[in-house]
Amino acid sequence: MNNELTPKSFIKNSIFFIVLIGITFFILFKDNNLNDIIVEFKNSDKIYVLIGIICTFIYVICETINFRTILKFFSYKKSFLSILKYPFIGFFFSSITPSASGGQPMQIYYMSKDNIEVSHGSLAIFIEFASFQFVTILLAIFSFIFNFELVKTFNPLIITLIIGGIIFNFLILLFILCVIFSKKFTEKIANFIFWIVKKIRFIKIDSLKEKFYEQVEEYQRGAVFIRQHKEIMIKVIFTTFIQVCALYSITFWVYRALGFSKASFVEIMSLQAVLYVAVSGIPLPGAVGASESSFLRIFKTIYPASVLSSAMLLSRGISFYLFVLISGIVVMCTQVILSKNKKALM
Repeated sequence: MNNELTPKSFIKNSIFFIVLIGITFFILFKDNNLNDIIVEFKNSDKIYVLIGIICTFIYVICETINFRTILKFFSYKKSFLSILKYPFIGFFFSSITPSASGGQPMQIYYMSKDNIEVSHGSLAIFIEFASFQFVTILLAIFSFIFNFELVKTFNPLIITLIIGGIIFNFLILLFILCVIFSKKFTEKIANFIFWIVKKIRFIKIDSLKEKFYEQVEEYQRGAVFIRQHKEIMIKVIFTTFIQVCALYSITFWVYRALGFSKASFVEIMSLQAVLYVAVSGIPLPGAVGASESSFLRIFKTIYPASVLSSAMLLSRGISFYLFVLISGIVVMCTQVILSKNKKALM
């Protein structure tokens, strides 16, 4: 499997991503006074903004710890800093590709450049992904129940997205659990799905089957590891819990930065958990457009209308746009170092 994005594909995805951002901000802010938003930013408490930015780095550090824990088991003596680039690489390519499809393949590609076997790199990513899926769906279900009375008042489209997101992520988690605990059951489900897909004639079933079973094979290797080393999985899940909480808490720190304190940490963070799951299944790069518009609808009960756009922009700016920028710089630096090393060996 070729894990490297071609330059043409990279440019095309990047242009689409930038255009999508431009359209999103034009639609969202055409009826808002940008001067008012700028004033809100200037008046915000910079200490809380800084805490929010620190939380993005905690998110990255936690993923680095997970990768290091797993790779260390396979006797890879990699420094923390050398592994730190993998979460940035994953985030950047996930952000600019539809359905976050580019993140994991590019992580495997750059791991292989660091002499990490593809099977070991794939396993580390699978375990991190399985853990992340488990934590996000657990928090989403808890948050949905916790905010049920409030959720009932949301726009029908948002309610549909939330329920659809929970079902979508739950099915992914269920598939992972099936792979871990029953290969035969997984194959039966797969054959039933392929039987249905075969009826849709424009889909190439043979190509789809091949990719599916390749993926299942990778997952099976991960499943064996998880069953044999439960203590490592517990450590990874605990670290992932901190990672996800750090990401979700950014919205709370923005809330405090803008001078509000009525809503509690749990209330804000649980709404962010609901927002995350609502847009996670939407096949747009970085869920751009969907995340911004959903934020405005979900948090309108928390913020006054005059501040809502500022809150969205600051929250999304810290948790996503700033992160994309930093990740892009890390990817560029990594590629420059790789090119220099390649020339030195020639």
